[in-house]
Amino acid sequence: MKNNNLTCVLIGCVMTINPLFSQTFSEVEKPSASNNPWSIEMLLRTKNNGGVNWNTPSVRARYFFNDSWNLRFQLGLGDGTGRPISEHHEYNEFIDGSGDIGTRTVKRSNLNLQLGTEYHFLGTKKLDPYASLSINFGFGKEKQDAVHAVSFIDPLNPSNITYTYDPNISESTKQGYLALGAELTLGFDFYFIENVYLGLECGFVFTNFKYDEGERHTKIENNDPYPPEYTNITPGYNETFLGTKAELRLGWRF
Repeated sequence: MKNNNLTCVLIGCVMTINPLFSQTFSEVEKPSASNNPWSIEMLLRTKNNGGVNWNTPSVRARYFFNDSWNLRFQLGLGDGTGRPISEHHEYNEFIDGSGDIGTRTVKRSNLNLQLGTEYHFLGTKKLDPYASLSINFGFGKEKQDAVHAVSFIDPLNPSNITYTYDPNISESTKQGYLALGAELTLGFDFYFIENVYLGLECGFVFTNFKYDEGERHTKIENNDPYPPEYTNITPGYNETFLGTKAELRLGWRF
């Protein structure tokens, strides 16, 4: 009975997938805007030396007005630096790993948006080259909680913060940012299955990060006669990056 069920599932999968591969590779052609004005794609791999990238999970939608021009919109998570949305660190009292432990947890929430346009050149039957110009927006915040751990801020580089164990100090910090930038790229779509394509996009990216004022709340135990708690406000600052990007894409035209 189990073998019969498995056979039915396999037959169903073949019947579902078969129409997609009904064309041979030589018959595949890039679709026209009149028949397939929309496409949706995922970014498979992104590298950017300019301080920001639109890493997966990211999705991009494009609407083709005609075979030459389209409008594209991209939505992504993360701040583009590759940092995780949450972290947990431990700091030992002694260098050999013995003694008490201090902890630090980090939580980040970030959203990236892109709006742009593409001009598609003539290309070939399967290859669809283009140039694009886009505006990038981003915003997010970061919150850290350190228990029995103390931070040290580099006065010459406020973003460089190190931590070490301290039995009497606990801290919490939070800070937000806004990002604005632009990118100029060249790319292509290569259709290997009907309406399905692989793409490559390379270009230049300019991005400015504007960080809000940071708030640091410190609690000190056994600190008489000084206040057991206090809050410091660190000034906001700007970072500007100019770099390159290269990304692979997998998309579907519909």
